Amino acid sequence: MRAFISLNISRETAAVIKEFQDTVKHSLGYADSHNVRWETPDKFHITIFFIGDTEETEIENIKNCLADIKEEGIGTINLELGRLSGFPDIKRPNVLFVELKDNENKLQRLNKFIKDCVKSLGFEHSGKYHAHITLGRVKRNCRIKMPTDLSLAGSFEIRNISLMKSTLNKEGAIHECLFNAEL
Repeated sequence: MRAFISLNISRETAAVIKEFQDTVKHSLGYADSHNVRWETPDKFHITIFFIGDTEETEIENIKNCLADIKEEGIGTINLELGRLSGFPDIKRPNVLFVELKDNENKLQRLNKFIKDCVKSLGFEHSGKYHAHITLGRVKRNCRIKMPTDLSLAGSFEIRNISLMKSTLNKEGAIHECLFNAEL
């Protein structure tokens, strides 16, 4: 089973991000916009830790990690939406995303707790954590000219963390919530 730990956003926040996604599509123009596989609003989320393929027997251990999260005292996370950016960089992006600002550094605390917890179960994650919401992925062997002056104003709250199952098919991934815990 393919799994990840995420912060799922409300429908209202997803609608705001969808409007921004439409603005980005328009700014790219017809050709470049069609070189991107756009995420649907029901898939907008903030990945905290990508687990990848794992045995179903490990899922219970991961749920136990998440069940203890409230004791960390992180509580509600207030986030601000930011500018359009891309991985690995804005000039040659493979992934288009909205940056997020966390003025209280709660996402970093949460990420550290989750990394430590899943590391104790044998899962490793390399790389620095960068909070974002993916808008789309540039199709293989395609390049786009990305607008560098787009940003999104607004803020939202996160109160829960989720363990998600991701099933891949021809149209992309189907996400299913396996477990939810209050922050």
